[in-house]
Amino acid sequence: MIYKESVSDDFLSIIPKEAHTIVEIGCNTGRLAEMYRTINPNVRYLAVELSEEAARKAATRIECVITGDIEKPEVFSELEKNLDENKIDVLILSDVLEHLIDPWGILIKFRKIMSSNGCCVVCIPNVSHWTILAGLIHGEWNYSDFGLLDRTHLRFFTKKTMIELFQNTGWQVEISTPRIFAPDETEQAMSVFTSLASPFGLTPEQVKENLSVFQWVIRAQCV
Repeated sequence: MIYKESVSDDFLSIIPKEAHTIVEIGCNTGRLAEMYRTINPNVRYLAVELSEEAARKAATRIECVITGDIEKPEVFSELEKNLDENKIDVLILSDVLEHLIDPWGILIKFRKIMSSNGCCVVCIPNVSHWTILAGLIHGEWNYSDFGLLDRTHLRFFTKKTMIELFQNTGWQVEISTPRIFAPDETEQAMSVFTSLASPFGLTPEQVKENLSVFQWVIRAQCV
């Protein structure tokens, strides 16, 4: 299996630089941890990874890697034990929440073991992307091995419902950064879809924000 090793600058840049304890769920091979340590070498970094193969690779970069499903009580308990009563300063969930059965429940559980100024950094795909809408116009909703309709996605969010996800679980979104891929194609699509803004009671700017963004990178603070 080929694992993604790249780390996006927009994601790395919003992780607080002086965190004492970071927990990453779905750490893959640990490349993000490795990159973050070049900024903050003294951080205590713990991770949970579902894939045994990826977890073995991550263990060469992260001091504590737990293999398993974070939604399993025994896995969450093992993580708590390894925290050794320390609170989490940064919780990282990059391309993870959409794969969970109950992302609301996970955010509530983690909220209880965060430090007073703890934050959550996530990346979430936007199901209202124009390519999804174009597919629906053709009567299509086709799952694939990756992308917005990755067949392992269990939950789907728009920007509005992403914000509600955090607000309803004890967090407050403070940063939301858009990722727009294929800008030329997106701009062409927006010239068509923004013409529908007025009949639906929207502005062209609202339509662009709803439909042009492929993923949102979000940082949410404990409240």
